Amino acid sequence: MSIPIRAIRYLVNLISDCCSAMRDSLWSSYTWEPNCANQKLYRMIHCRFENLSVPAKVIELFKIHRFDIFGSGWTDVRYGKKCRGLGGYRYRAAMDKETDAQGVWLEKIINRSNFRQAQKIWRLIDPDYQPIDWHLDFKSGYRWKARTWYKFAKKGHLPGVDIKVPWELSRCQHLTQMALAYCTENHPNFRDDSLRCEFRNQILDFIAVNPPRYGVNWKNSMEVAIRAANWLLAFDLFSNGRADFDESFNAIFTASLYMHGMHIWTNLEWYHHRRGNHYLANIAGLAFIAAYLPSNRKTNAWLSFAIHELISEAEHQFHHDGTHFESSIAYHRFSAEIIFFATALVLGIPHERLEKIKSCNAVAIRAGLPKNGIKLRPWALHVLPRHSKPQTSESPFPDWYLERMERMTQFVVDITKPNGNIPQIGDNDNGHLFKLDPNYLRTTVKEAKERYVDLEGYSEMPDDSEYFHESHLDCGQLVSAGLALFKRPDFSSWLQQYGLTNNTEIIVCELARQTVIGTQRIKPDRIVDDVPISIGHRPEFDEYLTKLTSLPESHVRIYDFPVSQNNRQQDVVLFEYPDFGLYIHKSARIYLAIRCVTNLKGLRTGHMHHDQLSLELMINGKEIIVDPGSYIYTPLPEERIKYRNGSSHFTPVRHLAPHSMPDKKLFGPIQIAEARVIFWGKDGFLAILKGTDYDIGLLVKIGGESIRVYHINTETALVDDYFSRNIHVSPGYGLKGLKTLCRKKEFIDG
Repeated sequence: MSIPIRAIRYLVNLISDCCSAMRDSLWSSYTWEPNCANQKLYRMIHCRFENLSVPAKVIELFKIHRFDIFGSGWTDVRYGKKCRGLGGYRYRAAMDKETDAQGVWLEKIINRSNFRQAQKIWRLIDPDYQPIDWHLDFKSGYRWKARTWYKFAKKGHLPGVDIKVPWELSRCQHLTQMALAYCTENHPNFRDDSLRCEFRNQILDFIAVNPPRYGVNWKNSMEVAIRAANWLLAFDLFSNGRADFDESFNAIFTASLYMHGMHIWTNLEWYHHRRGNHYLANIAGLAFIAAYLPSNRKTNAWLSFAIHELISEAEHQFHHDGTHFESSIAYHRFSAEIIFFATALVLGIPHERLEKIKSCNAVAIRAGLPKNGIKLRPWALHVLPRHSKPQTSESPFPDWYLERMERMTQFVVDITKPNGNIPQIGDNDNGHLFKLDPNYLRTTVKEAKERYVDLEGYSEMPDDSEYFHESHLDCGQLVSAGLALFKRPDFSSWLQQYGLTNNTEIIVCELARQTVIGTQRIKPDRIVDDVPISIGHRPEFDEYLTKLTSLPESHVRIYDFPVSQNNRQQDVVLFEYPDFGLYIHKSARIYLAIRCVTNLKGLRTGHMHHDQLSLELMINGKEIIVDPGSYIYTPLPEERIKYRNGSSHFTPVRHLAPHSMPDKKLFGPIQIAEARVIFWGKDGFLAILKGTDYDIGLLVKIGGESIRVYHINTETALVDDYFSRNIHVSPGYGLKGLKTLCRKKEFIDG
């Protein structure tokens, strides 16, 4: 598209946005659907829960509005809060007002056209409730104005300010954990009515101070969709625990869900070449809203559209081997969870409604879409393969779709490290659709402060008090979802091996109305007669190894890691995912993950890192080489660039980026060279970059007593030793560990 055409299109869109903002400033953006008070939400969950991974102390923290998000520490999120700051940047929130039960205080923060409606909603909240500041970045202290029209809310405009903090809180994933505690029989909060009241108050609080299309929490349709899905599932779980809600709340709640659906519908994050996990979340949010709301022309159109796009995006975004095209394992987990929950929801829809929505007119659906590029085709009902379903044997999902879902789960089972964590290939923003089985680690506040740089100066809890921090590197929720639909014994064994609870399995089964799909893959593609397929021939590997002895020492850097005990080669298992660019070697004593992209088609996304020919290594259960993670995105651009660079990864390929970069470039596609795998087998790995007259490569020799890694550059001398670099490992978004990458001497001295 030429620059003049883009400029004209930008100007037209800006004028349209200004007109819409003017309209909302004159008339209330709360648009109540007719007869909302008489409409009942559909129920999906009807079961018992016996165990929950969320500690009672965490639930109590949620009740008093303390949240630990992106390295904030357990922080009370209230108006007028003074925050610690981030990276040396600290702001003072402008809002420091006393609240009142009548909602008069809202006049100072809500735009005039919405004040009266917001005040009516606020008056339904319990008088002793203390509101949450949903617009606050409670790390930096910056606060977005609630009266700013959503498209005009800024992000990445000030150093240290992270828009993802209020977004993450406003996903309301803590409400589903509170609801699970309420209906889990062995949990201390079982049938605790204060949880029901807190859920009701927080929902009304959010609706009152976040009028539709106003404030930072409506800027991104993905956040709107995730919030709606969590509200609905939490409401269903509370109802499952026999909680009752008054008619006034039900009417406002249902009406707000309609508004969430309309907002997603008119702000779909669909782009011809660049759509990814955001658009998947849009689809899932629409599916949940449409499935739970009463059936009518609008909700049926949303549901029909969501089903069509689920199938289309599974083909567009996931490779044949089940891996996600955004080239990030954490984003694969997030996107696959979206597919699983949304698919289970559709499988549980009564057959009569499926038949009704299948006949929805595609022209009528398209009329409401803002994007003309979306191609809608009729979808059909297919016989479920090897199914077990009480009501019907049909679903909208073809066999290839279900097979790809199973491979999504198989991928994370194959790549998981012995400690239960995934390697951090690509970006990681801790994303989930729901957090039903979070893995909380228990320490003291003092120990947590000693572990993370971000908790320096944290003083909101005593040093000797209990501190719970969530693990962001496990995929238990996705494997539980896979177990629910495919009932594979190896998925069950995997969960038991890492001691993970599986309420996700129960909920997915309930959403799918106990639908079971038989396994689609009897034998993985990479296994023939129970023997892993290797690439190349051992003589080629040995010949190249001999060639290295003739190179100058500065052109070959050798890292030698003793296994310390005899490494039996008989128990080696190899896993190859060429579509993603990952090769895994597992044995009783060794875990080796090698990042090697051999085909760039479909992989050049904003969530890739300069990690070509990098690796992660564990020996005898100890992490030796780890990917440093992502740490943070827009608040600290220099940190974003540093963690994305090749200099932060264990790779012979170095990429030097400028020290500063405009925000739009922080997620720009990066340029890496394709590699060619010369040898891959139980004895080692050898790959060379393509496109040069000289060799830049990685060679790994796996022996019975040691693992030897060779970094190769036949043209120029290698710059420095990996173990001399100083970068803190980030185990999740916003978290920076105090420990730097371990050094060779530390490993050898063990």
